[in-house]
Amino acid sequence: MKIMTALQVKLTEGELAHVHAKGAKRLESYEKYQQGLQYIRRFNAEGNVLARQMFEEAIVLDPEYAPPYALLGWTHVADVWLGWSESPLRSLEHVSNMAQKVLEMDDSLGDGHNLLGKVYLYKRQYEEAIAEGELSVALEPNNAFNILMLAEALMYAGRSDDAIVLYKKALRLNPMSQSHFYQSLAAAYLLTGQYNKAIAACRKAIDRSPDSLMAHIVLAAAYSSSGREAEARSEVVEVHRLNPKFSLAYLTKIWPHKNKADTKRYVTPLRQAGMK
Repeated sequence: MKIMTALQVKLTEGELAHVHAKGAKRLESYEKYQQGLQYIRRFNAEGNVLARQMFEEAIVLDPEYAPPYALLGWTHVADVWLGWSESPLRSLEHVSNMAQKVLEMDDSLGDGHNLLGKVYLYKRQYEEAIAEGELSVALEPNNAFNILMLAEALMYAGRSDDAIVLYKKALRLNPMSQSHFYQSLAAAYLLTGQYNKAIAACRKAIDRSPDSLMAHIVLAAAYSSSGREAEARSEVVEVHRLNPKFSLAYLTKIWPHKNKADTKRYVTPLRQAGMK
């Protein structure tokens, strides 16, 4: 296990790999967990399904290993966020259950607090979501993902300028950042009217995960907002290729922006680009 962790440190996420390995008793479980991480980072429906399978198998192999429970919860978050769930309410129940499970197993891990923070965010309990994000950062200050999750809570609470500062910090801590870091930064740039920066960040996200649904949604909105309608319409086509069911009504209902003006920063340009 120490050899596997050392390799992971060199190849992917630095010190964060030690957090991933914490509590793992079986190498096979840790390997399943790492495979699941690679799948979930595709940020598309197929990758999410494969990731869930890997995390479930990791749990069967090592039921006392906490991180797979957290990432299993995140697969349900993605289902809700991007319109892949047949029952968003049931998916959120899974998220809540996984958050409680992780916290019961080890409340010193930021993973459980991040997941609970996402539950609060969906409930529009913004201060509670921010508090969980702050706690996760206090527990693991050099964990880039914890900082990313705190930034997301701030962004949806209407504090996008503060979120941008934290997104940039997360990127500095994790120089091999995956798509999610860049698409989240792009969303904050979009909400603050920095469309060219949003476009550039989206392109970096898509370079890393070409089928990232979220990145294409933000890019479509950024192109449309900056008057690049042909490119915006092309991105809307790509969004519908990746998820034909995704709609403005779904975005408005599910994405938990505190300020209606922030929701409109998506809805208005996306409608202009042809999204229904």
